[in-house]
Amino acid sequence: RQYQHHDAVLHAAREGILLVDGDRRLTLVNDEARRLLELPPDAEGARVDQLDLPRGSAALLLSGREATDEMITVGDRLLAVNQR
Repeated sequence: RQYQHHDAVLHAAREGILLVDGDRRLTLVNDEARRLLELPPDAEGARVDQLDLPRGSAALLLSGREATDEMITVGDRLLAVNQR
């Protein structure tokens, strides 16, 4: 029941949320992140460097470095990215 609650909250969030493990694989992608980054339905489980991500977002995710409100251009959008 708690899992269902957390899953519903993550997928209802207006912010894009990605979880990346130590091997740089996407372990969770919520609906907004999928839309903003134009990720395919099978993105979860894929390595970040295997996805067709915009250069700035891929580099940040692969670096693993901390970022606060870092601006990345994705298509005609400007995204503020936070990474911990």
